[in-house]
Amino acid sequence: MAEMCRGKRARSPSPPAPSLPSPPSPPPQPCPSPAAPATPLLPEPLLRPSSPSSANDIAAAPPPRLPSGSPPLPSASPPLPSPPAFPLPLRHVCGPMVGASDLAFRLLLRRHGAQLCYTEMLFAHRFLSDPSYREAKLRTTPADRPLVVQFCATDAPTLAGAARLAAPQCDAIDLNLGCPLPSATQPPFGAALLAREHWPLVGAMVAALAGATPLPVFCKIRLLESVEATVELARLLEARGCRVLCVHGRAVPPPREHRAQRQWPADLDAIASVARAVRIPVLSNGNTRCGRDVQLNVDRTGAAGVMSAEGLLQNPLLFEKLDEPSPRELGEAALEYLRLAAEWPPGMRVVRSHIMWMLGKSGSAARAHFAHSGPFTSQQLRLALLGAESVAQFEELVHLTLLSDG
Repeated sequence: MAEMCRGKRARSPSPPAPSLPSPPSPPPQPCPSPAAPATPLLPEPLLRPSSPSSANDIAAAPPPRLPSGSPPLPSASPPLPSPPAFPLPLRHVCGPMVGASDLAFRLLLRRHGAQLCYTEMLFAHRFLSDPSYREAKLRTTPADRPLVVQFCATDAPTLAGAARLAAPQCDAIDLNLGCPLPSATQPPFGAALLAREHWPLVGAMVAALAGATPLPVFCKIRLLESVEATVELARLLEARGCRVLCVHGRAVPPPREHRAQRQWPADLDAIASVARAVRIPVLSNGNTRCGRDVQLNVDRTGAAGVMSAEGLLQNPLLFEKLDEPSPRELGEAALEYLRLAAEWPPGMRVVRSHIMWMLGKSGSAARAHFAHSGPFTSQQLRLALLGAESVAQFEELVHLTLLSDG
């Protein structure tokens, strides 16, 4: 995933020209984004601002007189009605993360600027048929609102039944059409449903969701083989009842490259094309590493808001601070998460994963490297984290790595 805060540029086409120039707000400096000169959409004389007096004269001028016998001028077609205002905040959204969207982490993010949070992706058939799965996977509390429950599914009736069970505990239901795991092909779910042959099924599932509960339907997709195909799918989803569309700015990766693809730049201009083509709010997902990237992303795409996932794992203060946090700020956030995890235990494996992310983990297994290792080598820190089995032990490691003055 491109790190715009560290100077890497997203390899995407130049942004589209605005329909009319407006006085720009000062652009954020540390995260520059290449842009081509805007091409005016009107002839140059019409783009020059008029003086107040000339503008008033034009407004007061009588309509032109038609020659005798001329047909009447056609009346202008009425504009399309604007969609109703959406009832949930969409500016700062925490996306779904398998094994990392636990209640404690969602509560941490809400304290630091996240306005809307997703659960991790849940399997509709298991949620519908297994009470223990429902209880384990959908843990929430009144402070954890508004909340979007995300399902993957392979048929409409099962999806609708799962949505009805989840509805009392959430504010929206999302259909996952973006999961790129190789296992998502038999039977197809997630990103495998983006293939055109599955669009009738996708449309039926969205329509079933829209009819199953009064909650708004969200859909999360990836880019298709072309912008035109992505726009076509987005319009189909809108027509079937989708109220909010999240677009991940990367295509489905080749098999077993889904982890490496996280580092690839997102195509924000393709997201902008989708946002212009539909009337429902669009969330932009990709290329967000610090707070300044949020505004850059919205400016570039015209989206209603930004969804972040991995960026929030590394920087839980992303929606609160413009710049990347200091080690001490990260350490305080890590301790805050550990206190929440003691109150709402997600399991030590999940806790360990979150602390590793906040310590700047990259790579895997014995090749793991930590940006914040304190007095340890990366290998020593990895072994210490793997050996920690209590919140208190993780707190000690946070103090040694992120909060030590030495």
